Amino acid sequence: MPSCTISHPLPSGLLYITLTSDSAGLLSIHLFTDGGEAACTDPLLRAVAEQIEAYFAGTLREFNVKISPAAVLDTTRFQRDVWDATKRIPYGETVTYGRIAAAIGRPQSSRAVGNALGRNPLPLIVPCHRVISSSGMGGFSGGGPEIKEFLLGIEGR
Repeated sequence: MPSCTISHPLPSGLLYITLTSDSAGLLSIHLFTDGGEAACTDPLLRAVAEQIEAYFAGTLREFNVKISPAAVLDTTRFQRDVWDATKRIPYGETVTYGRIAAAIGRPQSSRAVGNALGRNPLPLIVPCHRVISSSGMGGFSGGGPEIKEFLLGIEGR
């Protein structure tokens, strides 16, 4: 499986983004704050990396990426529903876990929505950073609250 790691400056260090694909498309995106870079030689991953850089520069608001069916192979219908609802959150807006739960017809499932977002294999593409708690920022499995705040800052929130 092809993979690569790119980096982008954060206020307190570097954000590393590892991209993985298979022959059908993008499999995963992992965000973390320690690591190193590995060149993107695969054409698909290079295109994804370019879109991520454009997003960070503020010139891209919606990703156009071919997703591998294997990215969601071992997931539940509930998780896919949560991710689909999350993909519909417009750039620069936030919604609560409860609002996502209501949108998928499971209004009492706010905590389960958070758990589903915690298993999101494609942060940025499925913008889980746009989902917040009713009492504040909420969690972010894509690298922690600093990265969530950084991503929301890019989007003007």
